[in-house]
Amino acid sequence: MLLFPKRYIGRSFQGYKLEKSLGQGRYGSCFAARSAGGKLVVLKRLHNPMKKKNTGKNHFEPVILSMLRHPAVPELLGIVNEGRSYFFVLEYMPGISIKQLL
Repeated sequence: MLLFPKRYIGRSFQGYKLEKSLGQGRYGSCFAARSAGGKLVVLKRLHNPMKKKNTGKNHFEPVILSMLRHPAVPELLGIVNEGRSYFFVLEYMPGISIKQLL
């Protein structure tokens, strides 16, 4: 688990600047980020232990997301692989979270 997501705020990865933490779970952490062109996106960072545990399987999620087209599922916009950080770049979908619904 990413213990200090706030330390990532303000950092840039391949042209995406992380603005705030959106939340985290067992598999990764999500951040609101802005592209160099000003577009708001979500960067999902895989936690290193999960990345190592699932070596060889980490490509399944982006492959599946790239094939989905549904208004309730965020579109995969790309992948950022920089140093030890590996992110999925996802469409930002405003609204309330599942946690807030529950």
